[in-house]
Order: sequence, then C-alpha cells, then structure tokens
Amino acid sequence: MNGEMKKICRHLRIIYEMCEKLENVYKFLTLAQILATLFILCSCLYLVSTTPESSKQLAEIVYMVAMGFQLILYCWFGNEVTLKADRIPFYIWECDWISADAQFKKSMIFTMVRAKRPLYLTAGKFVPLTLSTFIAIIKASYSAYAVIKNTSRSIQIR
Repeated sequence: MNGEMKKICRHLRIIYEMCEKLENVYKFLTLAQILATLFILCSCLYLVSTTPESSKQLAEIVYMVAMGFQLILYCWFGNEVTLKADRIPFYIWECDWISADAQFKKSMIFTMVRAKRPLYLTAGKFVPLTLSTFIAIIKASYSAYAVIKNTSRSIQIR
C-alpha cells in the first residue's frame, strides 16, 4: 500500500506542475480573451440596441454568441480542473486505510493536507477560470452596456 501512496503523491505533484506550466503558457492569452470578450459583448449589445436593421442585429448577436462560446471553453474546463482537484482528499479517504500501517496513514494524511490546496487555472495569475468568473464577465458586460446606453441617452436629450 505504501507503494501505491507514493504513486498517488507523485501523480498529484505532476498534476500541480502541469497546471502551473499550462497557466504560465496561457496566462496572458486567457486574460486578453477575457478583456476582449468583455469589451466586445458590451459593444455588440450597444450596437444591437441602436441598430434598426435586423440583419445587422443578427450578425452582432451571432458574434456575441461566438465570443461567449470561446470564453466559456476556458472557464468550463478551468472549473472542471478545480472541481476534480477539490475531490482528491475525499478519494484518498475512501481507500482501505484502517488496516494499513502507520507509515501509510502518515503518508495519507500528508497527501490529503497537500491536496487541500485549491487548484485554479487563472487568467493573468489573478482571475480564476471558473463558471462564476464567466457569469461575472457577462454581468460586467451588461453593466458597462447599461452605463453607455444611459450616458448616450442623456447626451441625446440635451
């Protein structure tokens, strides 16, 4: 059983290292994607609300959906990594540890404590790629649109 626990520890270390490498490669790309999506969704919402032609509105709506889809791919799979990593201590706890020796139990506790460290893929090292981040971006886009719409309406009234 100790050999299996060593394999689990090694595998867990590799997972953390791979996530770190993945994040280092894509951190600026994902941050740029988030910022671009925020800006484009806001702009497209404004164009849809101010353009009387339905064909142009449809094109903007399709573009918004495409941008949202690109972003949700990052957020969905980042969320999956986080959810699966959160379950690791529970999976370790479910093994047959009661009949194991003291060394195995110590290794098990050490591994569980280590696995409790949250594992997030982030954009730019500060925005976690989760579904709640995706929702926050959609809300922020709409809020920015509402501000722009109200500002342009008040300028037109004057």
